[in-house]
Amino acid sequence: MNKTGTIKFPINKSLRMKAVTLFIIAIGGIALSSTEETYAVNVDKNLPMGNAEDIRIEGDVVHFAAQKWGSPRSMWFGFRINGAKGKKITCIWERTNEALGSNSLGAAVPVYRAFDNDPFKRIQPSACEYQPEHNRFVFDIPCESNEVHVYYCYPYGPTELDAFFSSIQDSEFVRISTLTKSEGGRPSKLLEISDKRGKGKKQVWYTARAHSGEVTGSFVLEGIVRNILADPKILKKADFYFVPFVDTDGVWLGYYGKDREPRDFNRDYCLDPIRPEIDAILEAVRSKSSGRVDYSFDLHAPTPGGPVYLVPPKLSIISEDEWKEFCKFAAILEEFSPESCPAPFSEFLKRGIGGAMNWTNANYDMTNTTFFYRAYGALSFTLETPYHRGEGMSGKVLEPNDWRKVGHGLTEALRASLDGKLKEIGETVDRGIDILSEWHLVRSPSKVKLSEADETLEIESVEVKAKGDSFVWLASNAVFETVSFDYELEGTIRQCQLSLKEVGASNALPTGRFETYNLELDASSTSFEKSAEKMKRFRVLLRIDGLNGKLRIKLRYPAVN
Repeated sequence: MNKTGTIKFPINKSLRMKAVTLFIIAIGGIALSSTEETYAVNVDKNLPMGNAEDIRIEGDVVHFAAQKWGSPRSMWFGFRINGAKGKKITCIWERTNEALGSNSLGAAVPVYRAFDNDPFKRIQPSACEYQPEHNRFVFDIPCESNEVHVYYCYPYGPTELDAFFSSIQDSEFVRISTLTKSEGGRPSKLLEISDKRGKGKKQVWYTARAHSGEVTGSFVLEGIVRNILADPKILKKADFYFVPFVDTDGVWLGYYGKDREPRDFNRDYCLDPIRPEIDAILEAVRSKSSGRVDYSFDLHAPTPGGPVYLVPPKLSIISEDEWKEFCKFAAILEEFSPESCPAPFSEFLKRGIGGAMNWTNANYDMTNTTFFYRAYGALSFTLETPYHRGEGMSGKVLEPNDWRKVGHGLTEALRASLDGKLKEIGETVDRGIDILSEWHLVRSPSKVKLSEADETLEIESVEVKAKGDSFVWLASNAVFETVSFDYELEGTIRQCQLSLKEVGASNALPTGRFETYNLELDASSTSFEKSAEKMKRFRVLLRIDGLNGKLRIKLRYPAVN
């Protein structure tokens, strides 16, 4: 290989060209050259959903990193290898410590395609090796042609969506429209499935690709739609609405998309969204389903080694009776989920409960699941469907039809729910969290103990190390115009953060605005009072970190309706 990163391949002398040196700048900044008696091998991300940076070629080895594109973590990648026909190219994904869930990257099996008309296929799992000690993932690509496309997982972009729409658009039950234009001017589509008969039917909403690189949701959505159209009797009981790409620009541009600045799409469900797609979804709910949502499902993908599981809204806001309905639905999904990609009820309890308690912190009520539950009383879930393997690190390597079967199973579970045939599970499953009266938990406690007496909340640290490491995040159940509380501190606090989260008049739904302050609480004071600078009505959020001792808090009233 010469210094510019070209791999040399001898060619027939009768085909020799005149001595010409071409300098090609591949996306990612790699300078490559072609000289007499050589073909240039280069790598670029100039393909649909392309994502790669810091590309470097050393012989038959391609180094690259996944771009974050406004997200704090990376994961999705996609690039093209040119001019390596007949070679085995070793790809090294660098800086994997920056990827979300990097500790489970050993489950990953990327995909590739050698010819435009061929389907993508998995790399052989034996050709993949995660090297966490070096923060890299190594895999081999057999280059069967001079242009090979490589992705983190099966890509699903506008071309695939258009092909799917073309296959169903002749159905009398299907209506496809443009929901809105994205910030980048791209069309965000809405699919409606209804027999357009009857009133009072259940209204079911599905969203996918809020995190644009989480491609499994698109295949699950296909499975849902195919199931409905194959047996449309369900349309007598419900109308269905699908937003295939929530982060439209992110899908087109190859972003991973989780926590993409300035606000995660799945943290923008509020009265004043900043994302045009979310604003359009909420407007469509008001206009197309008459402000009614009975079920909602937000389709995602977990960290690389995660299995299938459902996530409910924030657990501490769900009533006991409704919590049982969430559990019953998760239990029936286990019966209908495919063997290759199961959704065990135990995973709902283990991962769904843990995930619901630990997601979003200050934006706890601005996820799809929590907003639709608060605003409409919907039975709302996030469904996490894995990229690579059906049961974590050692499960079956998954193909698109496995994900479609998950969608089929989800629809069968919904049929059972609509027919009132959810399985009984006996006593309500313990949520495993403290249910408080004046507050609810936003994040599950870490090394703290909570108790209430006479409207006073006591927070006590347990197992505290020398510097203090207890942590809890709470939100008021009531709405206030001025926050004031009495407190008593025994010991010290490393940090106490106050957030005032603005709400509207209707159901105390979040507007998307909040103010945050650091409080100096000490044993010499006994009360605190604060008015918001730019908002009238708000919920009070407290983030208490590093408590070493006890803190007692009593909110002063009146709250407002």
